[in-house]
Amino acid sequence: MYWDFSAGGHVDVNEKSDDAAKREVYEELGTSGQLILVSKKHFEYPAWDSSIFRKVDASIYKMLHNGPFIVDPKEVERVEFFSLPTIQKMINVGEKLHPGLV
Repeated sequence: MYWDFSAGGHVDVNEKSDDAAKREVYEELGTSGQLILVSKKHFEYPAWDSSIFRKVDASIYKMLHNGPFIVDPKEVERVEFFSLPTIQKMINVGEKLHPGLV
């Protein structure tokens, strides 16, 4: 198991990033709400194989929601919340995190 963002995925052909974000949140967390764009950025990160670099245009959104979350077991094992300092500690000790999250 690897920890990852709360919801993430790709933008389908002819789909707007806002619509893709809404779709991914619903597919993975079974919920919807108002999404607020935080940033759009192009970046590269090492894939599972550190000799391969992924190039992505990423849109980061935030959404406030108190649950309940209804996860799709094919997509998500469980939902947990971590503070940014806790995530940094997880990175420092080598916790299994998706390369895009790191």
